[in-house]
Amino acid sequence: KVHVHTNAPGEVLSRALECGMLLTTKIENMKKQHTSLVSEAEAKKAAEPRVKYGFVAVASGHGICDTFVNLGVNEIVSGGQTMNPSIESLVNSIEKINADNIFVFPNNSNVKLAAEMAAKSVEDKNVIVIPTKSFPQGVTCMLNFSEDAEPEENREVMCAAIDTVTTISVTYAVHDSDINDLGIKKGQMLGLLNGEVVCAKDTSVALIDYFEPQISDASYITVYTGKDADSRSAAKILEKIKEYAPMAELVEIDGNQDVYSYIIACE
Repeated sequence: KVHVHTNAPGEVLSRALECGMLLTTKIENMKKQHTSLVSEAEAKKAAEPRVKYGFVAVASGHGICDTFVNLGVNEIVSGGQTMNPSIESLVNSIEKINADNIFVFPNNSNVKLAAEMAAKSVEDKNVIVIPTKSFPQGVTCMLNFSEDAEPEENREVMCAAIDTVTTISVTYAVHDSDINDLGIKKGQMLGLLNGEVVCAKDTSVALIDYFEPQISDASYITVYTGKDADSRSAAKILEKIKEYAPMAELVEIDGNQDVYSYIIACE
């Protein structure tokens, strides 16, 4: 018994006959089977009732992606800092959703333009790009979404909600640099406030002291721990946050994100 995939079955049969007699042969068109399966899937999707709203979010890290899915996001496009998704991937995700109005959360200033271009490429849906610059901003937008409100109302509420979120990000310097006259040394921990590098310290815990004003003013704080975050530092950071904001509601999520050891959302 021989199983062969080929675009030239006649040539295979001819070569087989050189070896001996053929008892049985069966030739199937795999492309036709694939086309049939795709058509069935599209027909099934088309038969589903079209809903009013759908959502696409750019995210990375299983914990952060799960957070968006739990909040009702239909499609997650892999991306984030240093990993910008293509326009095509955004368009494909938008087209998968059977909805009249689709909100897109780029969650990074570098992805915003690609998201806007993707939105213009889709003609049969009202695609609205919310200019989120971080994962926490996207999460807050979903929390402020109302199924009963009209698209423009939701857009206004979401855009206003962005300004209520302060995003603190912690990463490390891969080389010496002089960003914002900070005199950064390779290996130092960098603190970013809403995407801008504002301080450099020897430890991630020391960075929390710098951000005491933002933390102490918050009522809700979410800490997303990244892939390279160690449990000891994470515990110390949480203790620092509790010290500076004892009355705030504090939540820790294993974000598993790349690049940033910690992303802290203050609201």
